[in-house]
Amino acid sequence: MFLTIKTKIMKTSILIISIVCSLHLNAQNINCPPGSNMSAPELDKFVGTWRWTSGTDTLTIYLYKQHIPIVPGCNSPSIVGWHKYVKNGVFIEGTEQYVGKPYFNNSHATIVAGAEPDNPNAIEISGGSSEETKHKSFSITLKMTNSSYTNMSWKIRNSYGLQSQNFDYGSTLPWNLILTKL
Repeated sequence: MFLTIKTKIMKTSILIISIVCSLHLNAQNINCPPGSNMSAPELDKFVGTWRWTSGTDTLTIYLYKQHIPIVPGCNSPSIVGWHKYVKNGVFIEGTEQYVGKPYFNNSHATIVAGAEPDNPNAIEISGGSSEETKHKSFSITLKMTNSSYTNMSWKIRNSYGLQSQNFDYGSTLPWNLILTKL
């Protein structure tokens, strides 16, 4: 029980830190009056349902744009996502039953990412991702691979920093692939 609570707190902390770091924000350059939401139309191209298929293997991700508090009274737009992974026709893991829930409402989101602020041409977002099967977090990068925004690369990697002695460097989810917008 304690390990599960500690794991959830750690995953949430890593995801929030990843968002803030990926946005390169600091208190001096936030232009967000109290009680407002920052704008980020560049994130709209990432919103939707995306799928990778290879034979009987599929990874489907559901990406939504949500506003997440970054400083008191100011909400930053971020991409929040859920997934379903099927390997050899067998369901492996997923969080699709939580699709669309607000991020801080026990949403079980497995992807939280943002773009560099004030870049209307952003084609890449980065942040954190979690894997249910191995109970671990990854760094994730999603990048548009064509100008019509219908294909996107998915790259996960182990998060940087100190790892425990028995750290599992593997992943149940694929490391690199190309998703197609449905």
